[in-house]
Amino acid sequence: MEIEYIVIQRISPVLGFRMISRARNILLYALLLFLTGCASKPDEGPSGEESPSVEFSEAYEQYPAVASSGVSRHLVRSHTTGVMVRPASSVYEFTNRLADHIWDTFRRLEIRFVRFPMLNGTSVSELEPGSGLMDLVQWEEWLDRMCGRETTTARLKFIIGGEVFFETLEAEIDGARSSIAMQIYLFDNDDVAADIASRLKARSRDVDVRVMYDGLGTYLSHMATATSQPADTEFIESIPAFLCEDSNIRVRVVPNILFAGNHCKCILFDNKTAYIGGMNIGREYRYDWHDMMIRLEGRAVERLVHDFEDTWRHTGWGGDFAMLLSKPPKPITERLPGEVPVRLLYTYPARAEIYRAQLEAIRRARSYIYIENAYFADDRILYELCRARRRGVDVRVIMPAVVNHKIMEHSNKIAINTLLAHGAKVYLYPGMSHIKAAVYDGWICVGTANFDKLSLQINRELNLATSNPETAALLLERLFEPDFAKSEELTDPVSLDMKDHLIELIGDET
Repeated sequence: MEIEYIVIQRISPVLGFRMISRARNILLYALLLFLTGCASKPDEGPSGEESPSVEFSEAYEQYPAVASSGVSRHLVRSHTTGVMVRPASSVYEFTNRLADHIWDTFRRLEIRFVRFPMLNGTSVSELEPGSGLMDLVQWEEWLDRMCGRETTTARLKFIIGGEVFFETLEAEIDGARSSIAMQIYLFDNDDVAADIASRLKARSRDVDVRVMYDGLGTYLSHMATATSQPADTEFIESIPAFLCEDSNIRVRVVPNILFAGNHCKCILFDNKTAYIGGMNIGREYRYDWHDMMIRLEGRAVERLVHDFEDTWRHTGWGGDFAMLLSKPPKPITERLPGEVPVRLLYTYPARAEIYRAQLEAIRRARSYIYIENAYFADDRILYELCRARRRGVDVRVIMPAVVNHKIMEHSNKIAINTLLAHGAKVYLYPGMSHIKAAVYDGWICVGTANFDKLSLQINRELNLATSNPETAALLLERLFEPDFAKSEELTDPVSLDMKDHLIELIGDET
């Protein structure tokens, strides 16, 4: 990293990249601040009275007027040396992004001005809970063809709640015997992150410890403060420096070429146990937000180990060339008791598996669709959910009452009104729910992907899916039933203004 930093320090002043990057960030943040404003009062219902159920409070200031120098330096590195060592993948991603953007623009216009008006002319069917479920055998066969690979197996455990997960994470770190491999979206610089980092440093004297995180996501997280943060917290100035100081930890920062991120969260212990889901390393994930991780053991872990090694090589100086050295994972012959068929689904360039699978699951659902997700900003998802409800499917969606990204507040509000207008049920979870989970007639899909363009088409994402009936029943019992009970069901549309519609257009692209 030192060599790369010196190269950038010498080149960027000559080419003016640093100044351009900072200026671009300042303009972007200023624009977003102007559009979103400082949420000074709750939305008002149709009667003019304040409605607590639709108050999207400003818990975080995600976009300060001036970006930190760390963001600028990282973006310069990503688009200079990052592209230099990854020329093939950068060109491939650019061409796919351009083609997807053009196609999505026409598709979005068609949905808004053709398909939705046609759907409005149809009647909303009564719920038919006894109509049966979609054929899950045929569904899995379709997924085999779509993904080009068959299912694997794993023993699963849902870990709901930050306190439970972080206590589990600490025990796993302390008990690791040979290796710890952590791939996350952001590694914050608060007290919780410092504690986890210190534990990793201590264990690095005995086991192999590698940490890989998304650069842009991490730098932006350092510009926000959790609502529960103690006033006397001493923040870490440099995460890689802190992790490497007096330790044997190896750290790699994922570049953000074309502003694409690696949103995956996968933590591996001894190449035998894995944790995937929505939680990063930071205070809000432990104390403030509602979130979930999934513990895996068994054959699926070998695939996750292979994915980590591929990303680790690609993130290093070898770049695209190092990816040519990738080898298929070593098969595991032993099967653990309690393993069930599972499928790993991904988002990466030209392979929007998570998106395609969930769109098709919505189309095939016959009885019920339950979704809990923080951000709803995809017109196709909304259209298919409304279409499913009109044909008699029980569609229920849980969104957070408090959203950490202000742009997504406006997208969520429009999504709420759209779903309600077509007969779907919408629930607001008290506080911020960061969970990404769905059940479609007994097929579950959980992991890291939101219902927005970044997660469904641009960022690297990782979801886990299964049609195992016991696992689906467990997720319904442990997550959806309690969250439906805790949440407030909306019966009236929320109030909207022109700002909501304008900012929603930005949300469609993020």
